[in-house]
Amino acid sequence: MAGRPKGSAPYAWKFKDPFDHERHVAYGKAKAQADFRGEGWELTLDEWFQIWDRESWSRRGRGSLDLCMVRIDRERPFSFFNVKLVERFWQIARDKKSHIGNDRERPI
Repeated sequence: MAGRPKGSAPYAWKFKDPFDHERHVAYGKAKAQADFRGEGWELTLDEWFQIWDRESWSRRGRGSLDLCMVRIDRERPFSFFNVKLVERFWQIARDKKSHIGNDRERPI
């Protein structure tokens, strides 16, 4: 249909509130990404909404001081008691620290 942006169909949204709709879409993307990476996912949509409330959602982003969700124990799936929100710089530093030496060749 001409005139309507692709994907814009508010009458078909599960959540009519744009804030809840945006979080619902992000939930689906996060779950799909975890599935793609082979990470477990046990978070329900209600739990996702509790974690990402209005205040934390307003701080979500890609900047170093923005919030992102990480697993506390990376061996366990994403679940309500195994995730926390952290500033992105913390997550990046943790990932770099855990990968030190992983790209080196193994001695024979």
